[in-house]
Amino acid sequence: YTLRDPQSGASEKFEQSGTGFVISADGKLLTAKRVVEPWKFDPQIALLMTRNHLDVDAETVRLIAWPADATLVAADGSLETQSVFDSEKQTLRVLATAPDCMEEQDYQDPDSGEKAELRLHAAGENDVAVLQLSGGSFQPLTLLPANELLPADGKTALFSFPYGLSRPQATRDCRRGPSC
Repeated sequence: YTLRDPQSGASEKFEQSGTGFVISADGKLLTAKRVVEPWKFDPQIALLMTRNHLDVDAETVRLIAWPADATLVAADGSLETQSVFDSEKQTLRVLATAPDCMEEQDYQDPDSGEKAELRLHAAGENDVAVLQLSGGSFQPLTLLPANELLPADGKTALFSFPYGLSRPQATRDCRRGPSC
């Protein structure tokens, strides 16, 4: 996404990464709202926007989703986008995001020491988004019933990329079959 100064037209590009998982055979993908609207959650971005009177350029918001086992980063270090679901290709779109839950928060920039009161999305509140994938076949994540415990030999995993994509390939290591 790009932040733009509406008066001067000056702009700066930003990236955010995160994870999600397919929840239905028709390609619904569940992720965090902070993945699709990061400027509402990140205090450094909010400070930049407030201080410099910047707006999100909606035309530049691009969402990309890689299927499991896909190559993420090409040999030259660029993002591999041949086999992705992509909002620009119209194979990925936002179906719904949870309502905003904004609150005033005190913030001090760790680099400059500048203090500000920012309007940010409340931590842990309404942080969910549902996306729609199209143009493929989808195997939804199999979830255990709420009252069933994971077997002792079961394996769990938590995926996240809070500091960007640093792995060359998305992999899965499941002992419970292809639907994990």
